[in-house]
Amino acid sequence: MSIAASRGTINWVDPSWERSYDGMRAYRQSKIAFGLFGLELDRRSAEHGWQLTSNLSHPGVAATNLLSAREDLGRRKQTPGRRIIGAMSARGILLGSAESAGQPALFAATSERCAFRAMQPWHRMNAS
Repeated sequence: MSIAASRGTINWVDPSWERSYDGMRAYRQSKIAFGLFGLELDRRSAEHGWQLTSNLSHPGVAATNLLSAREDLGRRKQTPGRRIIGAMSARGILLGSAESAGQPALFAATSERCAFRAMQPWHRMNAS
């Protein structure tokens, strides 16, 4: 699903982060929760014969306001990583744009190639 999810855990003791908020840990937890929801929806659909598939997608890395310096998100200044992402995105190197970030979700929601292929990595799905 994402690098963030692979580096995170679920905070089962304080899942809403009411006692001690950590923005990056909460972000990582949200990615894991998203994946768990998709897996459970797919499992229940198969169990109850709902005839729907649960396809998860990832927009990739895109230089958007989500990565910008924002006081409300605890980032007072632009980080070196955000500057690098912005420079690479502007040159079309390995990164997407705000415009291209929605394409994986659109593909997952509308392509017949995604039917019955829930949770397969993009490179494996694209190869067949």
